[in-house]
Amino acid sequence: YPPFEYIDDGKTVGFDIDIAAEIAARIEKELVIVPIIWDFTYEMPEDIKIDMVISAVTGTEDKEELADFSDPYYIMEYMLLTLSEAKPKLREDFKGEKIGMLTNKSEDFSDEDLKDFTIEVYSDVILMLEALKSKDIEGILISIPLGKNIIEENNGFFSIIEIIKSEREYNIVFMEGSPLRDEVNRILEEMRQDGTYQEIYDRWFALAK
Repeated sequence: YPPFEYIDDGKTVGFDIDIAAEIAARIEKELVIVPIIWDFTYEMPEDIKIDMVISAVTGTEDKEELADFSDPYYIMEYMLLTLSEAKPKLREDFKGEKIGMLTNKSEDFSDEDLKDFTIEVYSDVILMLEALKSKDIEGILISIPLGKNIIEENNGFFSIIEIIKSEREYNIVFMEGSPLRDEVNRILEEMRQDGTYQEIYDRWFALAK
């Protein structure tokens, strides 16, 4: 699930991996990455000792009965993109206009967040971009990981109107009652305060200059 975690030249890399590595360094432990097959029963493998799972997981109230979750380590952000040639340059200019989103992604937002737009849903990124290029829609709302790739692969073709924070949060997962959760929460806050979190974030999500 790039850029959160994926295999590159035989090595597991990504935003999640860098966050986990920094946490391990601060508690003076060796980081051991263990790929597992894991379902939403949140049962840890019995044959492997797992201290925590970091894999773009969203903790919800119903899941809290199955495992413990850290404070959010990432909040999904979306880009409002339009064609660079388009006249509207402010979010207000899109009021009432058709805005494309991928299937189910509107669930990441409250009704208030999307009230100014007429949302058109697409099952595929390519179809959505084609609709934008043909001006069937005025803009698209797309997650930063996907939007970053689109902009960098189409240099100068699209413009970012605004970055919009969604309600989707990613949390680190622990066994119920794990004392590690409080320590990790402390470290995550420490990383934000000293700038380390921003450095890792920029490494994976900032646009290439």
